[in-house]
Formats: sequence, structure tokens, C-alpha cells
Amino acid sequence: MTKNITLFLFLFFTSVLVQSQQPYYTGIDFSLNEQELYDQLQDLVSIHLTTFSYGDARDLLVYTDENHENFNTVLLVYGYNDTDGNCTTDRTRDKSDFGGNQCQYNREHVFPRSLSVPDMGNANNSATGIIADPHNIRASDQQMNNDRGDKKFQLGSGFSGPVGSGSWYPGDE
Repeated sequence: MTKNITLFLFLFFTSVLVQSQQPYYTGIDFSLNEQELYDQLQDLVSIHLTTFSYGDARDLLVYTDENHENFNTVLLVYGYNDTDGNCTTDRTRDKSDFGGNQCQYNREHVFPRSLSVPDMGNANNSATGIIADPHNIRASDQQMNNDRGDKKFQLGSGFSGPVGSGSWYPGDE
């Protein structure tokens, strides 16, 4: 009986989730070639970016990366250990510790900006478009963000850090 209820709930919520995504992608032709599909998706996303700036994206991190176990903290994208005495590897950071100094968090793009769309622009607080898209920005320890730099993600295992020459593993988590 419990298996049947669990299966029913799983199927019910899966179908609700799938159906809730449908209206957002109405008009997108997923059979297009790679570049055409990219362009169509970029147009769709850009409709929703006109009201966000890079500065706004920073302010949103306290909500998008909020730690649901402690609402006063944010989860850091490459962090993994709050107990080793090294703030660079911390998994969480107090929401008020935003900045560019040691043991503070800042914004990290989930893609190397130097290797992405050429017309992306500079990352200043008034910049808009893909550079300010909250889907592309995560809270990261300032030093860990600097360590990653423009390294592309690479397969690996264990904790986040450099892999091979010029690549970065974001961590198992």
C-alpha cells in the first residue's frame, strides 16, 4: 500500500512539474540545429532580462542561494567544509558578508565569461542581458572565485579545484 502511494505521489508531482514548464517554452522548436535553438532560447531568456542588472543579480543571491538550514546564510557554489578553519573552502557564508575581501562572498558566473558570447559586455552593476541573468550567477567565496578565474569546467571527483592544465572541477556536490 505504501509503495502504491509513494509511486502515485511521485508520478503526480513529476507530471505537475513537467506541465508547469510547458508554457514558458511555448514557441521554441527543439528540433532546430544547435545554433538556431541557442538563438531561440537566448531570445526567450532576453525577454525576461530587461528588468535585471548585474547589481540586481548580486542582491538576488541572498534569495537564490539561501541556505534552507540557516536562513541567515547563503550556500557557496564551490564550498565544501565549514569546519576546517579555512574560509576559502566554506560551504556557507553569512548573508551580510558580501564583498571583495578575504572571507567574503561575491558573484560567480557559472561559465567563463572570456569564453562565452562575444557581445556580453562588461560586468558592471548597471550591465544587463546574459551577464546579469540570475540563472548564470551564484554566490562564491571571493578567493575561490579568483582561483577559478576563466577556467572551463572539467570532469573530476572530490572537492572543487583546478583539474589538469587550465580546467576547473566544481566539486562532487
